[in-house]
Amino acid sequence: MPNKKMPEKSNKEELIYDNKEYYTIEDLIDITKVLERTENQIKNANLDIKALENTISRLDKKIANAKSYIEEIEEHKKSIFEFWKFVNKDNLLGLNEGEVEEKVQKQIEKTFDYEEDLEEFGKKQDKKNRQSYLKEERDSIFLASTEVINDINTLKNEENKDFTKRIQDLKEEALKEEMLFASEEFDIFGGITEDKTKINILGNTKHREIKKSKFRLLEINKNTENSNYINTLEQMTRRLENALDKSEFGMKLNTFFASTEALNNQKYAVLYINPQNALDTLKDAEKINLFNIKLNEKSKAIALTNIMYYENTNRTLPLGMNVSDKILVDMGKLKLEPKKQKLFRMNQKIDDYKVETKIICIYEYEAVEE
Repeated sequence: MPNKKMPEKSNKEELIYDNKEYYTIEDLIDITKVLERTENQIKNANLDIKALENTISRLDKKIANAKSYIEEIEEHKKSIFEFWKFVNKDNLLGLNEGEVEEKVQKQIEKTFDYEEDLEEFGKKQDKKNRQSYLKEERDSIFLASTEVINDINTLKNEENKDFTKRIQDLKEEALKEEMLFASEEFDIFGGITEDKTKINILGNTKHREIKKSKFRLLEINKNTENSNYINTLEQMTRRLENALDKSEFGMKLNTFFASTEALNNQKYAVLYINPQNALDTLKDAEKINLFNIKLNEKSKAIALTNIMYYENTNRTLPLGMNVSDKILVDMGKLKLEPKKQKLFRMNQKIDDYKVETKIICIYEYEAVEE
């Protein structure tokens, strides 16, 4: 009876997938080689995907930029044939078609790019803040960047100024911090006494400065009463008003503020450069009013730069906006002109099985000069 020939494997890769009770060293070497080749193929595929994603991102920017030009044309009632007159070196962003045949005096303002421009913007604003404001004014600005801004607004706009419950909450919060930082030298109702030689890192730069403490600046102690707290808030508010009165933002910039209520023009507010950061302040809300406020060069607004969050006794604090992208304004000092209003729904993934839909109402305002 003739011997039946067993079918030959096409390659060694097929061999390693056979169920075998025992594997030889040669089998394991073959498996390792195939695994390495497979991993390299996956890496190359991932690189290709990343390159395609970058290409898509660039194309999206081109489309967005083209839309912004068209909107500018519509706002200024320009004809489409004047489109190319607006194209300039700074704002081209990949719009390669067409050429500028004549020099135009008016140019579209440069669009602020959060990822690319925030570093330079933050350094300029931080340098200005260090030169323009006294330490006491910067301390008041820092307090306004925390939840204390609600107490400042209450003091400013409401007749009922009973902060007894609020003071108790601050005392309890200070006690919790004492427990949290038990390993540190902690002065209760005064903040953490940090080592001034300790090296910290901010924006990839080393420094030896300490963070500001709201407990110390508010002068919270075991004997603090309502009258003491009001006096401290009043002093802080006067300094805050002085700082904002002499402020000039220096540029046009879109900022964002999220709320579940209508816009209140009679209070201090913290705006964000990144709209997502503004939305994150109301993660649990199903319906959010997102106010897009375009500041101008003369707007009474202060960027919350590094100097607002840290002491700088050792003169080692780096310039920038590495802590937050917040902008402090007094809404009462801004003359806001409504521009547009739109609504959309945003899907937010909660887990693999649940998606939550939020309703976002966007209200666009432009701060105009008096």
